[in-house]
This record gives sequence, structure tokens and C-alpha cells, in this order.
Amino acid sequence: SSGAATIVKGSLNVDEGVILDSTLDVTGDTSVSTLDSSGATSLATASGAVNIASSGAATIVKGSLNVDEGVTLDSTLSVIGDITVGTNKVIIASGTGNTVIGGTVDIIGKTTITGELDANSSADIEGDFSVNTNKMTVDSATGNTAIAGTVDITGKTTIIGDLDVNSNVLVEGNISINGSLNVLGTTTTI
Repeated sequence: SSGAATIVKGSLNVDEGVILDSTLDVTGDTSVSTLDSSGATSLATASGAVNIASSGAATIVKGSLNVDEGVTLDSTLSVIGDITVGTNKVIIASGTGNTVIGGTVDIIGKTTITGELDANSSADIEGDFSVNTNKMTVDSATGNTAIAGTVDITGKTTIIGDLDVNSNVLVEGNISINGSLNVLGTTTTI
């Protein structure tokens, strides 16, 4: 009668469809080959793991997937569309691979850039700095700078310390000396 329970102590085998007018509550493990639900469906609400599909089979979610807690992936994550984190904190465009990061990027290991590096602000480098191995080097401890090629300076140059030149000096403009001029060579030609 209505409200009374029907208990089946053995197996229940149904050859055709079953229509339930109320809730189906299963306390033990449940194996379903095909589950078709038009309304809201809850699985393992009282804790417990939910296994969907078998190994190697794909699970397709046609609508949005909302996960309230962490996600652990045992294999590769393949995303066809764009990736956005926190609206605009990290944006990866699927068509170009262009990546926009709104915060700080901390890189522990080596970073290799095959294209151009365009920096629109300051660059703070704590270690030594080198260009193409030895074409230009800056020692982080002393600031000593070695340049293997030519240095072209279009503006004014101010040197606070001594200027030590180990080769010839060619000056195409005027020279103004505010202090003493000491010539250490034996011959001076003017």
C-alpha cells in the first residue's frame, strides 16, 4: 500500500524500463551502463568515490562543469579553447598561444627565450648578466662590465673615476680640460 516498504532480499532482475515517481536511494555500490537523467542528479552525496567510464574511455560533459574543490589529473590536460584564470589573472589564447599574466611570475629553473624579449619596464637581475656568452658581460658582485664590440654613444658621457685606455684615442671634436694635463710619453705631437 502507499507508504509501505517492499523489501527484496535476493536479486531483482528487470528486463524492461523502470519508472520511479519518487527518489531512488542506493546505499551500496551502484554500477550503471547508461544513466539518462533529465533533472538534477546527485551521486555519492554522503561521501564516496564516483567512477565514470572505464579506463581509456572518454567522458563527455556537454554543459558547463563546475567543480567546488580541487582537481587532480593523473594524465595530460588538453584544452581546445582559451584558458582563463580568475577572469583576467592568466589568459592563454588557444589560437596564438599568447599568454597574459596579471601577477608576478617566479621561475625557479632556467628560462630559454627563442624570440625577442620586449620589456616595457625595469629589469632587476640579481645574478651575472651576459649576452651571447661573452659579447657583453656584467659582474653582479662588482658591476664590472666587459664589452667585446664597439660602443656608440650619441649623448653626453660622464666618467667619475679614472679613464684607462690601453690603445689609441681618436677625438674628432674639441677637447676641454679643466684640470692638469700630464703627458707621460717621451714624444708629444700636436
